[in-house]
Amino acid sequence: MNRKGISGCANPILIPYYNDLTKKRKKPMFTHTMTRKEIYEEAKHDYYELKSRFDAETSVFFREYGSSLGKYQQRIIGSLSKQRVFRSSRHNTWTMQMYVHGYSKNTIKASTTAYTPLQRSDGSVEYLFISLQDPMAIELATAHFIQRYKERYLEPNHVNLQGMNPMLYYLRSNMEYNPTYFIPNNWTEEDMENRTICQVSQGLIVIVKDSGIQVLVTFLDRQNLTRFQSELYEEEDLMNRFMKAYKEKDDYRQFLMMLQVFNTPNSREIQKRYIKRTEIQRNRPGFKENCQRRLNLWDMLEKQIRERWKEMENQSEQRRKELWKCAYAGLPVRTSIDEFMKSHAADAQ
Repeated sequence: MNRKGISGCANPILIPYYNDLTKKRKKPMFTHTMTRKEIYEEAKHDYYELKSRFDAETSVFFREYGSSLGKYQQRIIGSLSKQRVFRSSRHNTWTMQMYVHGYSKNTIKASTTAYTPLQRSDGSVEYLFISLQDPMAIELATAHFIQRYKERYLEPNHVNLQGMNPMLYYLRSNMEYNPTYFIPNNWTEEDMENRTICQVSQGLIVIVKDSGIQVLVTFLDRQNLTRFQSELYEEEDLMNRFMKAYKEKDDYRQFLMMLQVFNTPNSREIQKRYIKRTEIQRNRPGFKENCQRRLNLWDMLEKQIRERWKEMENQSEQRRKELWKCAYAGLPVRTSIDEFMKSHAADAQ
């Protein structure tokens, strides 16, 4: 056999086969220069390519742990996890994590995710996560977020990761994101327009939507968390006192208790924050209108309370009671309170 046919690639049979391999080979999917839009499109490509394999592994995992509730309930929940590694046709490696985070009486509570590290042009590493549920959701943890999470939560709380990736620990510990209307003192108008602060189990995070990706920007410091908790206390305290007044049967005592509520410094701003935080249609059409309607009812009630007090404040206590009994009893203040509470109850359903 003529060896030149091999070493010199002169063999006419080998040449087409070599060319076919060259055409089929694709460059690695993620590069350090990719934009967020390109990252989203390529991640979506891999998700749909690997989806059937992700689904099959998830089914096996749930059957394995879900069919033996009694056996596993006595073990440490965090130890019930499984990991698989997949490689896409675009030469990307995805690590699939499946883990149990709780049990109810007859069901297993578990989550699945797939992630891959992204090398960036400045030498830093970001992590891209795909939620393995329909519809697909993509989340990117920036290098800045990871560093701040370490500095502001893991290190102060002396968390021993035992070799676990910090972002996996974060995901397992913070299952729900609750958007807030908290605004740090140093935010600009642009920040307020484009960024959202969410409350998670371990603190406050800043996120931004970029080309279909939910980007984790930073983990806020203790000072902001303390201020946020203080604002929550203000809101709950104001509404607790309002509810106590609402339940008061004596109209005159109710009136005085309501007056104390509205005399709280910045009561309207506190109520405005509370309304936005508790309005359940946050992401639906009509959110702003519903919030404004509830605030208008609050304003109307405050106006009526203050008008009554203006007519009574220079009178003796005995005269106030007589005046209230003869002229103001129940209406319109009681009606306004009822209307406010009906709106509050309707929005809570």
